[in-house]
Amino acid sequence: MTLDPKTIDDQRLDELLTDPDWCVQQKYDGIRCIVVCKDGAVQSFNKRGEVAGEHSPANLHELVAEFPTDEAYILDGELAWGRYYPFDELTHPEQPYLQRLTQTLDMVDRWKQPHIRRVRCWRTERSKRAAFARAKEQQIEGVILRRLSAPHAEGSHADVAVRYKFRKRVDVIIDGMARTRSIRAGLVDADGCLTHVGNVGIPRMSDLRTVKAAVAGEGDVVAEIEYGSVTANGKLQEARFIRARDDKKAAECTIDQMVFNHEGELDAQAIL
Repeated sequence: MTLDPKTIDDQRLDELLTDPDWCVQQKYDGIRCIVVCKDGAVQSFNKRGEVAGEHSPANLHELVAEFPTDEAYILDGELAWGRYYPFDELTHPEQPYLQRLTQTLDMVDRWKQPHIRRVRCWRTERSKRAAFARAKEQQIEGVILRRLSAPHAEGSHADVAVRYKFRKRVDVIIDGMARTRSIRAGLVDADGCLTHVGNVGIPRMSDLRTVKAAVAGEGDVVAEIEYGSVTANGKLQEARFIRARDDKKAAECTIDQMVFNHEGELDAQAIL
């Protein structure tokens, strides 16, 4: 299973923008995807380690068909806007990230496939701060920061990769339909109990049909929600439905995902 990096606050962000051992990468608002080539065959997997199947994005299988089959590799990346952005090569996970990243970028350059793109990356403090400012100005989801000297590791406490979000998102458990076009959103608290964090409307009919069918079936249903803030009693404000997720489990939808005091901004003078 591939776990999401921990979300950091302003103070930690400023520390890492200064630290030469950390680089900044653009965060693509897409779907995590592992692409593996072994013995001349290419397969793709979601972040839970499951073979990509019927619920995968429509163009995933076409993209996988573009990957070369004459060499072995394990690429970790993000599928966004019909393109694949690999940011790691995991054949030798014990190697420092800078070495794995260099190998990844070299592969992309060598393949010259239009739908397999270089991930954008900045290493100096000046370029990192400039990239951060542009990301904020362009209102993308956020940035990823990775430790260049670190071997591969998983988990939010691994301290090899973190993320900073301008637009806050949370994965919730759909605890039934609230009204005709709304869901009841829940998160698992520290005691393992499901806590209601608000109702969220579903504007698109295609999403509504998908959610209703999933809720009517068996098992938990998970959705990704974007929100503006959290009230003092733990309710999501300005919440917006993004998508249903079949690559997340209910146990991962914990209340510590919510950010109660993170504004997603640095002082203007500090980023010049």
